[in-house]
Amino acid sequence: IRDRYQRRVHGGANTGQEASYYFTTFGQAGGCKRTAFYFFEANPYVYALLEKNLRNNTEGATLVNQAVGSRVGTMQLAMRSTSNPGAARRRPSARDVEKKYGVKLRPDHNPHNEISALVNPRVGVTPSQRATGLVKVKVTNLTTHFTPLLQAKDVRIPLLKIDVEGWDAAVLAGAEGILRWVDVIIFECHRKWTILGSGHTLKWAVRFLHDQGFLTFFVGHPYSMRMHPPFWHQMFDAARAHTNCLAVRSTSRVLENVNVLC
Repeated sequence: IRDRYQRRVHGGANTGQEASYYFTTFGQAGGCKRTAFYFFEANPYVYALLEKNLRNNTEGATLVNQAVGSRVGTMQLAMRSTSNPGAARRRPSARDVEKKYGVKLRPDHNPHNEISALVNPRVGVTPSQRATGLVKVKVTNLTTHFTPLLQAKDVRIPLLKIDVEGWDAAVLAGAEGILRWVDVIIFECHRKWTILGSGHTLKWAVRFLHDQGFLTFFVGHPYSMRMHPPFWHQMFDAARAHTNCLAVRSTSRVLENVNVLC
């Protein structure tokens, strides 16, 4: 793994708080001298801080100020502010970001910390999203973004990390054309998919990934549960709350390190 040129992709990078872990584990500090990192973040406030935090990185990280989904285009992004005094000291001012990105904010919007999600055009902004700001953002998909690069070089994507507030399955659907180059996928799986997000079910995602050569697990500690066929049960869609799922290519050595309960 360390001898080939690698790509790590993170959709929903937020402020880059996980970047140091990725750099230490998979980057030059971890012995991988030819690793490239890609971070996607659509929220303009959060992206401004992501730029600031990774400005001096030595890992060659590429930052992309776009949302990731199943199709290329534009969508509305609902932003919800939460109180975080620590973040307020580090974040660019609301006025500066409003001017740069053309963001529409409510008077009670607090730019101290941002939680954001794409707005499903079939549903609109829902009360549960508690949006205090809306902005139109560009949306790409991973097939469009990475196919030219992957076809031109002998590369792999050993890790694809997805955290996009209910649109994880849409990101998977939009990555169909490049999944043959991917080894491991970590994604959030919860009811936001069907309530606020793209409308996909976890059952769809598990079967879709199985067709692409992946085995999918419900992540637990110290054990994980197999969800891929023939182990799928409807309880996974009925009972799932906010948690993570893991998909590993069936031929990957990573499977040796997955502790399976059943």
